[in-house]
Amino acid sequence: MKAIALATPLLLLLGIPVEAEESQSVRGLFCRTEAQVLETLDHMKASLGPRAAVEMTNRNELVCVYADLIDYVVIRPFIIGEVRHDGVPLVEYEATLTGVRVGGNLRPIAPAVRIFFVQPHRIEGAIVLGKA
Repeated sequence: MKAIALATPLLLLLGIPVEAEESQSVRGLFCRTEAQVLETLDHMKASLGPRAAVEMTNRNELVCVYADLIDYVVIRPFIIGEVRHDGVPLVEYEATLTGVRVGGNLRPIAPAVRIFFVQPHRIEGAIVLGKA
């Protein structure tokens, strides 16, 4: 991953075209680590709603967000696994968070950050890295 980030400026200097990364706007459960996503899902298995489950995970520090009214804008989504919640399969992702879309307004995040999230569907073009 670091090699790609380091090589891109070099390719541009050499005049080699580099495809722009396509961003995805997604909603759902987002956390700093995969373990925090799984912890929040465990709280939900104990009959907590997503907001209450996030509050439990965030009891010592703000590490997770349940984004259902705003979109998180990510690039390079990688499928890292699959889990089940209430019989529904969820796809686990690792991606780079580049912005937050509130209504029609995109608010960039700089520098971009690594983030983990779950979705009930596969994002088109996502690369499978893990046990999915």
